[in-house]
Amino acid sequence: MMAGLSDVAGDERTARMVLSMLVEPNDPVTGRVLNGLGAMETLRLAERDGAVVGLSAIDAQVWRDHFDAPVAKDIAARLEQAQQSGIHVLVPGDADWHVAPNDLGDLAP
Repeated sequence: MMAGLSDVAGDERTARMVLSMLVEPNDPVTGRVLNGLGAMETLRLAERDGAVVGLSAIDAQVWRDHFDAPVAKDIAARLEQAQQSGIHVLVPGDADWHVAPNDLGDLAP
């Protein structure tokens, strides 16, 4: 059985990396869910069937399709490659995070 995205991510920072690899940064649905639940819970919600607050069943499935895209299949390898490349990932709350993007609300990166 293939590990789920939330299993691969394991923590909030890595979950945000996964989200950035799968979803456009200005996706308002993902942004709203992320702001309300955090990155790990957003991935868990994307992996489950069921309601997504504020979305019809059809819209929830369309949103979940982002997470079932072919690129999601090799997400563990992509994360490993990113970590080995030595990139530094900034997320909200980090000391170096610029607060200006926060003004974008649900459209923030």
